[in-house]
Amino acid sequence: MTLKKRENLVYLIVWVTWFLIPTIKWILENTPGVPGDNWNELSRQLLSIVPLFILFLIHNFLILPILIKRGKTGKYFLFCWLLLTAFSISLFAFHKRIEPLEKESYNNPFPPEVVMILTGMLVVGGNLANALGFKHIQEEQCIKDLEREKREAQLKYLKYQISPHFFMNTLNNIHALVDIAPGEAKESILNLSGLMRYLLYEGDKSTIPLKKEIDLLNQYISLMKLRFDDSVKVSFTYPEVIPKMEVPVLLFISFVENAFKHGVSYKHESFIDISLDYQGDRLLFSCRNSCPEEKSIDEGGGIGITNSRRRLALMYGDDYKMDIINRDNIYTVSVDLPSAIKQV
Repeated sequence: MTLKKRENLVYLIVWVTWFLIPTIKWILENTPGVPGDNWNELSRQLLSIVPLFILFLIHNFLILPILIKRGKTGKYFLFCWLLLTAFSISLFAFHKRIEPLEKESYNNPFPPEVVMILTGMLVVGGNLANALGFKHIQEEQCIKDLEREKREAQLKYLKYQISPHFFMNTLNNIHALVDIAPGEAKESILNLSGLMRYLLYEGDKSTIPLKKEIDLLNQYISLMKLRFDDSVKVSFTYPEVIPKMEVPVLLFISFVENAFKHGVSYKHESFIDISLDYQGDRLLFSCRNSCPEEKSIDEGGGIGITNSRRRLALMYGDDYKMDIINRDNIYTVSVDLPSAIKQV
């Protein structure tokens, strides 16, 4: 049900209740079949509600849209003043038809016309407050929808910004193998084909199962190891039983890619240690790599690291940790994630 329908349903319930109260009261106080003047009393009470109902209809469907839809506050209050003035004049001009009770039985210190005018002002004020309340709810819903669309667009942009960067480096690796090791180049192409298939079927998602992300890392690491000899030690550890949880797609690949790009030296022995662990309801990721002196690494990281920070903030809010330490020629990226994505 739309908000507008809910608003109209509230009005319907209020007015039906208002008309039913005197009717039910009359039924309970009178014995069926017994003649009397009580019917005239009920008629007067119901008739006294009709002008208020007409006032509501005019205000809700003719005057209120001037404020709600057009935002013309001055024009709205002018028409409200004219409406209430016309309503007051009509009450004093035709008070005999709409008087709720006989004057001799009317115990209120105020004339019935004054009571009706005050009630009419309450009807207009209540209608205005209710409409503004629903308008506020609608505006909040629109803001949430816009924020969600903005967040999804940002996530897609950041995710696909990482993918070309990753493929650019991978193709460079294959190009380097074509002349010196054609067989290994063919194997690399097959691995790359698997990675492309992964992105084709999973790339349009914001999250994927952790197991698939681990499979991707294994494929990528195997592909990158073909480029280096035994002087580069690469390890990847993860639980034998992989927990069933979702992680941001292509999140960890940017860290591993950065490690291969900056942590491998052709002059000295190098290492890359990658680990995934699950403790309680937290996923702990770590990527440590040597940091050769001839390669300087900014602690802020490159495009992949920067985008990963933004993705984590978008998807987890404040419920995540990401630390980067560059010390003693060792570069470490640590990520601590909850098991559930909050998407604030």
